[in-house]
Amino acid sequence: MPNTTSLEQVEGLGRSQRLLLSGFLFLTAIFPLYFWLDFYLVGGVRILDTEVYLAFEGAFLAADAWMASASFVAGVALLKRSPLALLFGIAAGSALLFLGLMDVLFGLQQGIYTLGTSEVLLEVLINVYSLIFGAFLLVYFWYRRWAVLGVTRP
Repeated sequence: MPNTTSLEQVEGLGRSQRLLLSGFLFLTAIFPLYFWLDFYLVGGVRILDTEVYLAFEGAFLAADAWMASASFVAGVALLKRSPLALLFGIAAGSALLFLGLMDVLFGLQQGIYTLGTSEVLLEVLINVYSLIFGAFLLVYFWYRRWAVLGVTRP
């Protein structure tokens, strides 16, 4: 049976680290709401109005909702020092990587990155953020799993 201890004593997962990471997780959870409201109501984030592009983007709604939910729960759990932060942090990271890779492959196949519009720039920023932050979450939560769980290493 592992010994429980405060997170700060285990691997240096201090208050400022939890606040900063939770903040990024909350931003990650909130941004899809902005994106989808704009996509369907305003159209400012739309890159193209082709049937293929609209069908592809429309297929992301449920997956984005899962990623946003996992990010939100991970942020809350991290603030509450709940072990659920580990599960949902890894789930959020995996979802971000999956979504980012799908987006990048579609963008490359459809030549979207060559269009050079502000909408494409936003897409590139979303893709880079998804890939980098997704990979970061996987590595961070795995290597800090004992601190997140609040136990000493076995």
